[in-house]
Amino acid sequence: MTEIRVPKWGLTMEDAEVSAIFKNVGDAIEAGEAILELDADKVTGVVESPVAGRITAIHVGLGDVVPVETLLVSVEEEA
Repeated sequence: MTEIRVPKWGLTMEDAEVSAIFKNVGDAIEAGEAILELDADKVTGVVESPVAGRITAIHVGLGDVVPVETLLVSVEEEA
């Protein structure tokens, strides 16, 4: 199981808002594919999956403001 967390995109970044969710629980995903979009203080960025597999849980909702390192998505890797 791979846990995808809020990345820290700058030295002063403390949190980010979930501005878009591109995938749903149960969806297949490829490595490098976008899962969701985050808006931070000075940057908007896409969070991509580091692995291929299937999304087993999305732990945040649209509009949630979450601190750096918060668990966003769980992906079960392909065997």
